[in-house]
Amino acid sequence: MRRVPSFVGALVLSVIVAQTSSAGSPTGYSTGGVLPPEPGSSQDPAFVIAKEQGRVRVRPDGRVEILSTAPAVSYSSSVQLDTSWTGGVWEPQGSGTDDAGNPYKDNNYWNFCGPGATAVTLWYWTAGRTFDTTLDVHFGLAAYTEPNPALATHATTWWYPTDTVIHGRGAIMYLAENELPTPDKSLWT
Repeated sequence: MRRVPSFVGALVLSVIVAQTSSAGSPTGYSTGGVLPPEPGSSQDPAFVIAKEQGRVRVRPDGRVEILSTAPAVSYSSSVQLDTSWTGGVWEPQGSGTDDAGNPYKDNNYWNFCGPGATAVTLWYWTAGRTFDTTLDVHFGLAAYTEPNPALATHATTWWYPTDTVIHGRGAIMYLAENELPTPDKSLWT
């Protein structure tokens, strides 16, 4: 099995697992996140107001600082992401013919939107773009096998990383079928 670069595993895990943190909150409670705060906990109302006013920043040493006034910063009202490459990122269908001309059926392929979204996210991150695009050079036509042989529709299929229409297929298949996050959740931080 090929190993994915560690930064990809870290990004995948950060996409999959988001945990609350009490770090940085002046009252010791969660500053928010994907998971709700513990029952009975709440943030200091003054801290919430300071965040809404843009007066909270994290210093390089990791400590939270509340500023007396919000810094003067101007942001674009909107930004258009370049979708010329990411617009062609599609996961394979649950059945059909792979790039080697073999018929297949694996209904688990319909669930590859997470790896597809991760491949798209990686492309917008400079270090991740290398992963998405160098699979073309390094792997070419490659076999991908469902890692759980107990599934009723257990298929091995062959895919090019990119063809004239679809981009990132190799990254999607690699993330979905070969990248196996550690079951030790203590390593997910």
